[in-house]
Amino acid sequence: MQEYAAVKFSMLGSTAKMTQVWKARDLLRRAKEYGAKWDEYERRHREYERRQQYEQGREEESKENESLKEPDRPRRDINLELLRGLFKREMPVLVHASRSDEIRNTLKVFRDEYNLDVIILGGEDSFRITDELRKYNTGVAIGPDILRYEKGKPINNADLLTRHRVRVALHTSATSGTQYLPMNAAYAIRHGMDEDQALRAITINPAQMLGVDDRIGSIDEGKDADLVILSGAPFDFRSRVEKIIVNGRVAFERTD
Repeated sequence: MQEYAAVKFSMLGSTAKMTQVWKARDLLRRAKEYGAKWDEYERRHREYERRQQYEQGREEESKENESLKEPDRPRRDINLELLRGLFKREMPVLVHASRSDEIRNTLKVFRDEYNLDVIILGGEDSFRITDELRKYNTGVAIGPDILRYEKGKPINNADLLTRHRVRVALHTSATSGTQYLPMNAAYAIRHGMDEDQALRAITINPAQMLGVDDRIGSIDEGKDADLVILSGAPFDFRSRVEKIIVNGRVAFERTD
């Protein structure tokens, strides 16, 4: 099981919006150099241990064993240690970006320059640059607001993105968990989003974006047996939870 799901950055604009870009670029550069240093140390240390075992198995120590020296261990940096997982592609980057220029800067730095897996968080203007998002196979996590208005007309970003074949997930920004996700999805459906796409946006799509779809996100053999059984359609507010199964065991069952 992964200890961490993602690392979050911010590209939100300010009076000095390019500062965010340079800060992200510098941090990624240092993290990549740090990771390369540790990768080289671990490679040399494995070689050192292999040679040491070989020499210890001989009856007499050779001159080669006398000159055998353990490689110097690099200094740990707890701030950069987590970022090593990005360059090993063990987890994606969540980048909070709203305007189209912020999203483009994100794609330039994180995808073009460092070829990292990226999820756009928020992405209010993402419907304007669907071609670029699709080119980089970059998904967008939308929420907590589902609609925005321009000149009095509603814009359903989640609907527009899915129509342009961009992967979408819905989020609530709530520390209380996922209890409001069905409400967000129902609201998106009410304003034009396909119901199947909305269901995917709170199940398999976020699982794929985070790289955990081998365990969760859909009902399939070999995956975690975490299931919610409802009395009706998932986005009908009249539907009630009949049963909850966690890891294959019934955790809740309605009795009334």
